[in-house]
Amino acid sequence: MAKGISDIIGDIAETATQDAQNPMAEMAGSVTDMEDLLETLLEADPEAAERLAPMLEQAKAMNEMMEKIVAAEAAGDTEAMLALSQDFAAIADVPGYEPETDPEANALSDALDGDDDAALAAVLDSLGDLNRHLGKYNQTPLGMALRTSGRTAARVGLFLDRGARADFATPEGYTPLHDIGDYMWNGDTPDTADGLAAIVAALVAAGADLEARTHWGWTPLVRATVEGSVLEMRALLDAGADPNAWVGDEGPCVTGGKSLLMLAAAEPEKVALLLDHGADVTASGVEAHIAQELETEDPDGYTPYWEGLRASERLIDGARRQ
Repeated sequence: MAKGISDIIGDIAETATQDAQNPMAEMAGSVTDMEDLLETLLEADPEAAERLAPMLEQAKAMNEMMEKIVAAEAAGDTEAMLALSQDFAAIADVPGYEPETDPEANALSDALDGDDDAALAAVLDSLGDLNRHLGKYNQTPLGMALRTSGRTAARVGLFLDRGARADFATPEGYTPLHDIGDYMWNGDTPDTADGLAAIVAALVAAGADLEARTHWGWTPLVRATVEGSVLEMRALLDAGADPNAWVGDEGPCVTGGKSLLMLAAAEPEKVALLLDHGADVTASGVEAHIAQELETEDPDGYTPYWEGLRASERLIDGARRQ
């Protein structure tokens, strides 16, 4: 989809935590995006729509609270703003989410948030074994580094030099290469092509598996395709990731039993990248997938999704003619 659930949640989170120019309008736009996405999913994937519905209700509540905060700010009512902001923070928490309390995980997180590599090295030395899971969310130390703003090959090297394994995964199977596609900071600290290529190269040289699978059957490239950026996909593809990988049926219904070209079908830039790296149109089943999706087109639905499918259809047709 041109704007999927990860993008929308990222927009909401960014609006909630940063000094947006027009937070109320931006939050309302994100809520509308989610409503449009759920409308599309109701026909295409009712199970996914049902799972996402509570998140829409949460986003609507956040939007209403944001309106009240903006109104209180305009009225100069500091006390009301403070009280409303506390209410907003409670609403914004993901249901069931609890703050991290593990001191080692928090110490590493704080060091990664800073720009002092010497301080980060000191924390890593204090942790000792870096091939273990930290905190209540069972994060890997190296994975934390790859999901933190300002990730660099130099910082990855600090972990590898201290014995961190490039193939050490979470209990669900997410390796450091999977974390390449789980980066939410491109608005503040954008990746560069050279920087990402250096990170991937360092991990692969240290033994990372480009085709490692999670409990959902996702390779690192699958995750970058579903949740990440074109830049992240390019770094993995240039390193040798398989553009013809399929997701098995063990994953969620929105990705299970699909090829990479199917998963990218509504995002023509991603489709073009996969084609450039040798994705097999015939074997992927993407043409039938796009045709089936377009049969369900709703003129009042999420327009960029249909436009993305048509643009990808033209790209694939062009590739056929070459």
